[in-house]
Amino acid sequence: MKNYLIALLFLITSPAVLSQANNDTVLVSGEAVLIGNQLRSASQNSTPLDHLKNLLNLAREKQDMSYAGVAIASIEKLADTEKQQADIKILYADLLQFTHQFPEAINHYQELLKNSDYHDQALLKLTPLYMLTGQYNQASMNCQDIGSAINYQVGLVCRLWLNGVTSNLNQAIDKLIALRSLSSNDSSLDAWIQSIIIDLYLQAGEFDRAIVAFDQYQETFPTEDDAIKKLLIDYLLIHNRSEEVLSLTQKITPENPLYLRVLMAKAIHNKDMVAKENIQSIINEIIDLKQEDRYVDVAMWHLLIEQNAEQALQYSQANWNKNRDVFDLLLLHQAAQKSGDKNSKELVAQWAKQHNIQTTILKI
Repeated sequence: MKNYLIALLFLITSPAVLSQANNDTVLVSGEAVLIGNQLRSASQNSTPLDHLKNLLNLAREKQDMSYAGVAIASIEKLADTEKQQADIKILYADLLQFTHQFPEAINHYQELLKNSDYHDQALLKLTPLYMLTGQYNQASMNCQDIGSAINYQVGLVCRLWLNGVTSNLNQAIDKLIALRSLSSNDSSLDAWIQSIIIDLYLQAGEFDRAIVAFDQYQETFPTEDDAIKKLLIDYLLIHNRSEEVLSLTQKITPENPLYLRVLMAKAIHNKDMVAKENIQSIINEIIDLKQEDRYVDVAMWHLLIEQNAEQALQYSQANWNKNRDVFDLLLLHQAAQKSGDKNSKELVAQWAKQHNIQTTILKI
């Protein structure tokens, strides 16, 4: 991730991963504590900030919240004077975002808007959080502020992305494609535009075009971003395109957090009983540990593999109560349709109408 634009890209393209976690229970694994202690011992000459950044980088690399939990616990032990340092505060907000404590992260980023050194970074990170939590008016104002305070072109991309979700989906895609075709000296901006195009194609139900756009993204920006791939895979899975998921995930190993999606595709397309048993084990652990940040996985398991509409509805509702991304709305919509739950059907329809959600795949 070269700069703040790619950091923003990471935030906006991972709705399932960014489901809200239980604010009271960020699990800290023994391995994370051990590695945290090892990092501290190995870097006695480094600052607390360096140590905390190492933990956050590990958490992102391994997609393991427990490392972030260790970092949060470490910050809470710092002296008050250290906690008030701006670089510690921005890192704390980043950690809250990563552990999916979105309201708390929003509060901290809003506070950092008062700091001239961190104003731009906080402004950029707030926009996708507003969208993830369904605060589209706030997101719109943020896009305007980005255009005037940071960079007009970045603000324009931000507005087109928001317009694609809440105003005119196809028009936003066309304008983003035109904007992308213009020469640019900022590869991270180009990557961000391409990722938004993929996202909007998925919301439009243009899955073939989304796959082509993703292939172009990988060719142009060789450093693979699993968050974008996960978004694509999730949309394909819930639209019965598991064969394409298997094609996209051939190189994914069991150590990769996306491997659960590989197992799901195998269980659906190949009727692979071993894969199904492995998924069941993972789902049981999520439920036993009350990992609310992964209830989207449980909802997809019941919806796509177990064909248990009531359980799919229960977990998609729990996910929706914490996370308001378009994909989560779609997941709730499908569970409501399968279960016949009138209240959830009405909720989806009202939310889509209230916010003028443009996705064509809801079929309301």
